[in-house]
Amino acid sequence: NHNGTIKAGTKDIKVSSTVTNAAITLGALTGDNVSVTSVDGVITLGGATNATTSATLTSGGGDIAVNAALNTPTADFDSGGGDIAVTAPSPITTVNVDGGGAGNFTANAATQNFGTIDVQDSGTVTVDNGTNNLIVAAVTAGNSVASVDLTTTGTINATAGVVTSGAQTYTGDTTLGANAISSTGAANVTFAGAGNTVTLQADSTVTSAGGDIEFEGAVSGTTANTETLILNAGAGNVDLQGAVGAPVTLRGLIVQEAQGGVNFGANLTL
Repeated sequence: NHNGTIKAGTKDIKVSSTVTNAAITLGALTGDNVSVTSVDGVITLGGATNATTSATLTSGGGDIAVNAALNTPTADFDSGGGDIAVTAPSPITTVNVDGGGAGNFTANAATQNFGTIDVQDSGTVTVDNGTNNLIVAAVTAGNSVASVDLTTTGTINATAGVVTSGAQTYTGDTTLGANAISSTGAANVTFAGAGNTVTLQADSTVTSAGGDIEFEGAVSGTTANTETLILNAGAGNVDLQGAVGAPVTLRGLIVQEAQGGVNFGANLTL
């Protein structure tokens, strides 16, 4: 274990653990580019990590726990066979989650400060962004993302589209665009929170291959009588608990398929 401070100034810092079942705790790290790799065992970042340019955390076969602030403009979280968990508030402008194995990425500090999150190949991505806005870069069918769970009391921008094999949950005011929100498995797509509004910037499609599609809050357009919401739940249900077309009216609502039924909990204004 190293509980002191490693300072490299404008140089890079690279830390790698290849020892089977090793448990390593690091103190503060300060450098230009900071790289931490856990091939086996567990690496814990117990002190603040200050990376002037970028930080790269790779969980090859072991886990990485970020228990102190990760301060950097760009962070690459490569979740391979192990898990990466960020449990300390970390001001990061751009977060890239890029794995390929069964490892999961979780950021569950009380208040994160992420800007853009770009999800490519990961197990389960869970982010609690506190009061800060969250922009989701495109998650496409070519990526093997299992599920996405995003939470903020700011706003979630999902206009680039999100395609997963499992469930999707958005807790916070969410903006959708022309790129689809889709679960290719029989998993639910949920826009959670009765007080949260989903706003359509364009005609927007939400699909699930057999899971339920649920809007707990209102669904609003951007320009009155312009945007259409298109839903396809396959064998699942469509549940619209909040007002549809409020505060801005929609042009239309199309439910292509919902074998489990369509439920309305409030007014529909088109």
